[in-house]
Amino acid sequence: MFTGIVEELGTVVSSTPVSTEWGPGVRLRIEASVVLDGSGLGAS
Repeated sequence: MFTGIVEELGTVVSSTPVSTEWGPGVRLRIEASVVLDGSGLGAS
């Protein structure tokens, strides 16, 4: 469940299946402008 505040609507540019030590997952590439300004790798 998401309980945060929505600041911007982004676009999913790509989704890539990945395998991790915790099991299968998906890596998402998101395109946005406002909320990504000043953020870094791993920011949630």
